[in-house]
Amino acid sequence: MLISKWQIAAAVVILGGSIAMADPPLPEARIGYITGWDIVIIASGDWDEVSGEGDPGFSEDAQYYYVREESDEKWTALLFNLDNDEWKLKVTNQEATRTLDFFGFPWENALKPLHPTGDTDLDDNIGFGTFGAGVAKRTEYHPNNGSFMFAEGSFPSGLVSYPGGYFAPFVIVADDDYARIVYATDWPPVKLQPNLRKNGAHIFFMDIALAEGESASRSIVVKTVESSGAGDIPWYNAALEYRNWLRGKMTTAGTYPVEYNDWMEESQGFLNMPLMNVPSANLAAGYVYDKWEAVRDDLNFVLCWGQMSSHNGGCCDLNQSMNSRYTATDAFGTGKDIFTFVNAVQSYGQHIGFYSRSQDYANTLTATNQEWWADWLDTQRETWGADAYYLDVLGATYHGDPSTIVDRFSQTWSVNSGTNSLGFDGVTTDAGPDSVIEGVVDIYPAAYLVSGFLGVDDYHVSGGVTYETHTGGPDFTLANLQSDTSTSYFSPSQAIFFPRLATVVLNDRIFFNGDSNGGYSMLRDRNYRNTLGTPDDYYNFWIERNCFLLGHRFDIQHEVLMDYSTPNPVFYEILSLRDDHYWWKRKMRYQDEDGLTNVDGSLRVRRFEDQNGASVFAVEWWGFDAGNIPSPLPTFTYDSITYDAPEAAFGIVETAWNYDDTSPCDSNSNGIPDYAESSDCLYDIWTDGVVDSYDEGLITWWITSCGPPNYLSLFDFNCDGCIDYDDQALITARIGGSCP
Repeated sequence: MLISKWQIAAAVVILGGSIAMADPPLPEARIGYITGWDIVIIASGDWDEVSGEGDPGFSEDAQYYYVREESDEKWTALLFNLDNDEWKLKVTNQEATRTLDFFGFPWENALKPLHPTGDTDLDDNIGFGTFGAGVAKRTEYHPNNGSFMFAEGSFPSGLVSYPGGYFAPFVIVADDDYARIVYATDWPPVKLQPNLRKNGAHIFFMDIALAEGESASRSIVVKTVESSGAGDIPWYNAALEYRNWLRGKMTTAGTYPVEYNDWMEESQGFLNMPLMNVPSANLAAGYVYDKWEAVRDDLNFVLCWGQMSSHNGGCCDLNQSMNSRYTATDAFGTGKDIFTFVNAVQSYGQHIGFYSRSQDYANTLTATNQEWWADWLDTQRETWGADAYYLDVLGATYHGDPSTIVDRFSQTWSVNSGTNSLGFDGVTTDAGPDSVIEGVVDIYPAAYLVSGFLGVDDYHVSGGVTYETHTGGPDFTLANLQSDTSTSYFSPSQAIFFPRLATVVLNDRIFFNGDSNGGYSMLRDRNYRNTLGTPDDYYNFWIERNCFLLGHRFDIQHEVLMDYSTPNPVFYEILSLRDDHYWWKRKMRYQDEDGLTNVDGSLRVRRFEDQNGASVFAVEWWGFDAGNIPSPLPTFTYDSITYDAPEAAFGIVETAWNYDDTSPCDSNSNGIPDYAESSDCLYDIWTDGVVDSYDEGLITWWITSCGPPNYLSLFDFNCDGCIDYDDQALITARIGGSCP
């Protein structure tokens, strides 16, 4: 029984001085002082019920509320229900001699079913956390100390938090029927650690420091979602709850939608150029040019590492100077230096950037540190000629107040203008730089480098002993995790990297994935089984295969196989498929397996939606054998329609325009529907040389006209059988475009 604050006085009388327990149960909390290690856990049933209209909840716009007072007047906690599954905890310190340091909210301290009656089985629960780009872990054997996989580690230093390390402030626990999500709703966001406990979740708020009489409030949503049947995925639906909330907040703040430069929107990826790894004073007689020229027609920008170091030096030294190795007259063995290489890349119509990072992560926003980083970036742009950024670990560790970091993305890159010159400039024209940051933070309007976030799969030999690192690859899938019954905490399939989570929540963002951070160990035909002499092709090309399924772009250092001469066939096949389907121009957005059913066991299928809402499927058939193609082909189903797999290891299946080249929706008969092509001439209906209000007016006039293909199909650009607002939007977006 939900009792509003205006009903409380009457309810007190009716219930004889007590108020009915809210449904769902009240969230738990953990409150305490680090000094003296004085901690109290408030279980769900330990809250004291409100007894009258004079209680402070009436000023908090709460539906109902509860209070808990610790003995000896250490602190007071008030719990408010704000409706729509949202709760607020307000804590006041009452101790004169100690600062109240932290609280966890919620702090689920016991095994917790996903549903009080519909699902009481705890053994099939999977926890989904936001460390990196996402991790998934079985929960029944998870230790009850609050750590989530690597979350208590020291990368780069100290306790990992959101923002920095965790990409978003939520935790999901799910099985095949239900999912519960807990997410923080404070806005602007605050520093915290979202984490998984044994069959439960908690959010640890890390920025609490209350003197006597001081108060702090933090808010969360606790919500359970249910599957409606096949193709309706609980963890996915829970992630959408957070995504919808996030986009609403970012829209109000003016930071959504996230804008990228056109050249980055259309990028297939970047060439990863670790200069410090190239041997010899003249960089292997043109090696840098050779690498770029091999991929320049496929990848439209270059990111350089190690420009601070000589050969075998560090990739990431805190050195603002260019090493003389790269400024020598014949640095590249072609009579050129780094600056002529920059000019060559830009003269080809492409972009180039260099490595940078803060000298003091947590204190980046102090005046001295801002100016230091700004000077480095100014030098890269004004002296070296760079027109792109690489901002190391900005998304992988805490750099200061998250809202202030967001502001830095709206500042331009200016020279010697004081501390405000630290501009990451993620919203610019094509003439300006754009930002790639390592790691992911949901509110940062940048492109994300997530190489290594699929894990690594490698080995090394020391003293005759082989040491294996096996945290990625084909064994590390959600299906394997769900079927694992091992009781070992260290079982490889007890925890997996799960970048599908970040890609769902941030499917409007740009991700780069590939060689960096150990990702090379699962790229190409390089896996440690091959190296050890026990090759297994199933482990090859694992990064490429997942980039294809996730819609990630490439971070490529080597475009060839391990023989260093044969072009990587999988890499180039994926690039070709995306080009053939105008993948980036159509602004594909990842939808994971939502709505997919009856997927043949030999396939992995992911759904995308293009800018007009048409579903498109990326299909991997890794066991494909061109010499033994089965009949019938393996299939999958979406929206009650069954589709055949392509006759290839990789394929893209379209739903919106399966037209032949005689279709009226394909006016140039190239097999691609008109709306998917970029030529403004297609939208110059008046044929007066420009896309303008006259063309828009024609579309507006015919809106709501539907029917079979006829002369009106000229205006039905997205080929859905009707002239509608989607078609109008395509014209509107191109107003001002010219047509020869």
